[in-house]
Amino acid sequence: PIEKDGRAKLYTVFSPIGRSGKTSLSLSLAKTLSASMHTLLLSFEETAGPASFYRGKEGSLTEALYYFKEGKLNALRLNSLCYPLEHAGFSVLPPVRNPEDLSALSASELADFTELLLSSSGFDAVVLDTDPLVSRIAPIFPLSERVLIPVREDACSRRKLSQFIHYLEYSSLLGRPERFVKLLLPLTEGEDPASIAALPESLLSDFTLSLAKRCLLSPEEELLFQEAEEEETEEYEASEREDGEDSLPLSEKLSESPEEVSEIDLCRGL
Repeated sequence: PIEKDGRAKLYTVFSPIGRSGKTSLSLSLAKTLSASMHTLLLSFEETAGPASFYRGKEGSLTEALYYFKEGKLNALRLNSLCYPLEHAGFSVLPPVRNPEDLSALSASELADFTELLLSSSGFDAVVLDTDPLVSRIAPIFPLSERVLIPVREDACSRRKLSQFIHYLEYSSLLGRPERFVKLLLPLTEGEDPASIAALPESLLSDFTLSLAKRCLLSPEEELLFQEAEEEETEEYEASEREDGEDSLPLSEKLSESPEEVSEIDLCRGL
């Protein structure tokens, strides 16, 4: 297992731009990190999905925030609200039941809640999906290992991104420029975000794999990730032999994404 100080690493997925692929990236990243890290997917969106992931669950972020406000949230209670998704490999804390439940906490209280979750949940990594409300999410940026910012290329989106970067500089939140990573996701038109986590060889999964190796994982974590990847490749090849099919190993297939690095940029270079 990874030796750590007991505090999970937080990867915040935020964008001031609508329909940029935040939730798709969050799902794909949680699945990618779960290969070598005990990973939790969490959403601070007022209307989060896909709902099929959480249907039938009794606990949610609503209960977690209530216990936090009452000063009664501890590790045992927090973990009882998180559910493993066996088919995806990571766990989820289901989102709020009503949009007003998030508004019950101030931005600083939401950051305090996040810090408590990171320090007491027992997870190695937390992937946080967010809505575009900068004032609500900004206090969480300093808690994050990386803030991943999916973008779009149209003129309106570029203006929104420029205004967001100006806000970061003005508010001194850009203290570590390397924390902020701008991403242009390789999503195809009409791709279903709810299906991303179940597609290990999709274009977005390949992109996320490259992102994790290049920008997110420590050398120790990358070694564990490579070991998990080798095991997956061996299982894949064994399955192909059983089926009598001659196919490229999974590791070779994953290396064939020519755009996987070129669309990753740091805010320092904007």
